[in-house]
Amino acid sequence: MAGSSPVPHPKTQFAVHLYADTAQAWVSEFPDSQQAPPPLYHYTNAAGLIGIIESRSLWASAIGHSNDLREIACAYEIAAPIVNELLEHSEFQTSNQKNVLRFLQTFFASPERPMQDGYAVSFCVRGDLLSQWRAYGDQGGFSVEFDPVTQFDPLQGQTVRFRSNAGHKIILRQIDYDPDSQRIAFRARLEQVLRFVYRLTEGQENPEITSLVNSLFTWWLVEWVYSVKDAAFEEEQEWRLICFPNINWVEGAFVYTHYDTVKSRIRNGEVVPYVVVEPIQPLLPIKSINCGPHPHPSLTRRAVELALKSKGYCCPVNPSRVPLRTSR
Repeated sequence: MAGSSPVPHPKTQFAVHLYADTAQAWVSEFPDSQQAPPPLYHYTNAAGLIGIIESRSLWASAIGHSNDLREIACAYEIAAPIVNELLEHSEFQTSNQKNVLRFLQTFFASPERPMQDGYAVSFCVRGDLLSQWRAYGDQGGFSVEFDPVTQFDPLQGQTVRFRSNAGHKIILRQIDYDPDSQRIAFRARLEQVLRFVYRLTEGQENPEITSLVNSLFTWWLVEWVYSVKDAAFEEEQEWRLICFPNINWVEGAFVYTHYDTVKSRIRNGEVVPYVVVEPIQPLLPIKSINCGPHPHPSLTRRAVELALKSKGYCCPVNPSRVPLRTSR
């Protein structure tokens, strides 16, 4: 019949239904419970501030390049021993459960080769933090208040107010610095997944469903890896806006769908990849600007006000309350 849709192959139709049923069961078992964040502050230097205002965008840097490999290694050091322990646990001995655990051994094989790259913009819950001003030294620091960063969608819950050509998945996550909390959260989710796959397969070997569970579990794993940090960074009270570039599996390796969206910059002699993140609305949700300690605060404030108004922003510009002499 002209114009009619082709009839799906029975195996294809079965695969579609199997994925839909498994995904629906996953969402019911693991609902997204993200809450709206407080006002958040992004610290930057003078060049970064002007770049944000002029381009109406943010640069999300590749996680792992922002400080050192500890940005990612922390999660691997927490997860790997738990995976190995549960492989020996008497409760999780079915072939499907072993399949999930062996998949996790591969997932956490090396922090230098993560299964999914993440690009992040860092935020802080405090906008006048001495340690952050010190980090910018003589460059002159600024904290840009963003509020709201998320919006409520009736179907999707809390969604971010940003987008990127690099990838469609962008999330906002609060960083967990407590190693005990990190272990508890990871172990609890993993045990829940192992019991979940047992119920779905009724304890019988089912590689198709197990493979789908691994695929669905991967996204939680990736988000968790990029949402935990070493306790040494706790003062930052960081939230991360994380962009995941679209990838495809080609000849045994993950490749980016849009390599042209990845840019590079030089920082402290290192090449740092980044992607551009833009607001869904015409302007960034900038609520205020805090100017770090500066010998000429009035001139700095006036210059920032002019830069903001030239691009259509109307928000207060405030001086830091940190005395200049203590910021050195």
